[in-house]
Amino acid sequence: MAPHHGNLGNTSGARHTEVGHGALLPLRTFQDAARVTSATVPQRWTCSRCGVHSCEPSCFANPPSNGRRARDVRCIACHVDSRGKGIGRLPLITLVPLAMAFVVAETWSGFLALLLLSALALVVLVPLSIVLHELAHALVATLVGLEVGGFVLGTGPVIWAGELRGVPAEVRTFPGGGFTSLGCNGTSWPRLRFWLATAAGPAADVALTILAVAFWVPFSNAVSAPVAALCVAITATSVAINLFPFLHRQFGDLAATDGLILLLLPTISRDSLLAGWRISAPLFRARLSLARGAFATAHAASMEGLARAPGHAQLQLYLSASLIYQNGAQAALDVLRRILGEIGSVEPIWRAVAQSDASVALMLCKRGTVEEAAAMKEADELSRLAFEAFPCLLSQRFARAVVLTWTGRAPEALQLLARRPYRGAARSLCGERLVATALALRSLGNHEDAARALAAARDFWPPSAGLYESLAAGQQ
Repeated sequence: MAPHHGNLGNTSGARHTEVGHGALLPLRTFQDAARVTSATVPQRWTCSRCGVHSCEPSCFANPPSNGRRARDVRCIACHVDSRGKGIGRLPLITLVPLAMAFVVAETWSGFLALLLLSALALVVLVPLSIVLHELAHALVATLVGLEVGGFVLGTGPVIWAGELRGVPAEVRTFPGGGFTSLGCNGTSWPRLRFWLATAAGPAADVALTILAVAFWVPFSNAVSAPVAALCVAITATSVAINLFPFLHRQFGDLAATDGLILLLLPTISRDSLLAGWRISAPLFRARLSLARGAFATAHAASMEGLARAPGHAQLQLYLSASLIYQNGAQAALDVLRRILGEIGSVEPIWRAVAQSDASVALMLCKRGTVEEAAAMKEADELSRLAFEAFPCLLSQRFARAVVLTWTGRAPEALQLLARRPYRGAARSLCGERLVATALALRSLGNHEDAARALAAARDFWPPSAGLYESLAAGQQ
């Protein structure tokens, strides 16, 4: 699908919903919530799916306005769960050759053989077309001098994360889409270069379709006419979907197709385009690096982005998260205090993330010092405010549980960690939950269960072990 272009690739102003300590959920848009004023919002909302309560409007993705019933209100985490995961859009037209196969086949055995070949074609061709599409974006972007911040193949849970020729990449479970993050730190011909890189993806789909048609006879003889028709249908439908100009849900984001981006590029001012593209690549690179535990890479990407856009809240949060995991809690706390000092200029969700991360940083750098009592009180207040504003975000829950254990309320921490389902959450979030569980159990003297929780945390996310050791230092 469309490359990620900073402001343009995220046309609705989407933001990431989970940041603390490198743990990330899929992305979401705050466009609907941003339009809601205090006059139209009830004082306290309840998510109809998970039951969390909050007075913060932007904690909810679809507030009960414009005739929407209160029982349909969803928090941002449940909104992402319902729309940001799945197999994406598998073209309905690909089912037509399967129906034709039943007519062509003379027996059930013949139909089953064609069905097996068609399934094999789907399993091979859909991922292949996605890979070629995203590689075309990346290769042309490199040729015209753009930055490639990273790319994601597929949707759903991550099954592999790493680097390909120095570029962060993720492979996810379902072959239902993908995207490539592009950026630009220069000023020469940016619009033309982005237009060419964007057009490269659909061009690869067109080339694949033409090849299938041009070699129809040997292709259909090798795999049967219905299967060949299925392959052509897949590639042709991919072309149509990518070139048709519309907004769609992708990884929880409201994103633009390649066709819409190609139409919008000539209409957006040069300054607006460059403002987003200048930090798009390092921002995305930092996000993917944090999610897979490459904290040094995330630190470098965050610093690169902040050199281009000093004071950018998201980049500062990514920087602080990388510092916390690299035993730089005091430096992280200094960064987070700068964010919290910017009254009125930071979105509520970023302020809440800064509050929860600051509470963890206080615990890491003030425990066992003469300032511990004051730090404990401050951390308790920060984590409470963050959790009350966004109780649906699992990183806020982790920070609050850690602080509850620090302040002698381990049973409350365990209740908190057991309340919100973690099924389908990022492995880093599951690892953090188990770390917080191990800390609480250890505080209660249950060392055997604490050891089991820690071992499970290592399996979910290896960096969890280092975080546990840092948090457990000095614990009685």
